[in-house]
Amino acid sequence: MATSKSFNRSLIKEQSAFVLLDSVIAFLRKHKISEGVIKQHLRHLMNGQGFTPAQGRFQKLIITYEDMGIIVATWYGNPKFLDKLGQPVPLSPTFGRYSIANLVRASRVRTTYRNAMELLRLSTSIRTDLLGNLVPTNRVFVLPGIEVPRAALVIQRYLDTSRRNSAAATDSRVMFLDRNCYVPELNVRDFSAIMRDVKDQSSAFMDSVDGQIESRRLKKSNGKGKREIGLFVFAWANSGRSKVSRMTSTKKTRLADQID
Repeated sequence: MATSKSFNRSLIKEQSAFVLLDSVIAFLRKHKISEGVIKQHLRHLMNGQGFTPAQGRFQKLIITYEDMGIIVATWYGNPKFLDKLGQPVPLSPTFGRYSIANLVRASRVRTTYRNAMELLRLSTSIRTDLLGNLVPTNRVFVLPGIEVPRAALVIQRYLDTSRRNSAAATDSRVMFLDRNCYVPELNVRDFSAIMRDVKDQSSAFMDSVDGQIESRRLKKSNGKGKREIGLFVFAWANSGRSKVSRMTSTKKTRLADQID
């Protein structure tokens, strides 16, 4: 049976690949990644070359960044660091029972006390009180200027999930969560209230899942029989119906210029 022009799988896959690349390149340009760097990395990937030493450092950065999320979660969740009202107590940047050093140990993370202190001082979700102690203002660890590394992390892990689920569909393995919801038309007057509700409900869900998986975390790690697990949740919105551009000859040329 002939494939209709409206659902030509090969053409859709080709156009989707273009949209994906175009979106990534536009994002990198917005965040001041130079044309030369973009072209260099595209040529590197097109030649089938593996990770460079710099990409290895990126992986270490991501590990440290995720460890900081565990540290802040421990600050909010471990009774040792909570006051009588269940709020996180101020912690000394030096040492002692109520100190960042003790928090890092209790969190059982891979990053060092020195790295943790540096990033906590850079974070907009941590403030310093009049005594010089550190106090969290948000359960979510926020670090300015990390948009590109975080996007790389989210995209990389989503694609890993997509690949696994494609394989699972054919060999009866358990598929990972991959869900979305969408409403094409929404009254602008309702937008802010709905987004607040979405944020509050999603935050409660994430806190619950975070507590559940943290409670199953291995007390000791011997490097065998272990896996990582995580969850990303984000909301998106447009001012109108999104329009996926057709792959015109002009855009083909623009994309090809990135590789030449």
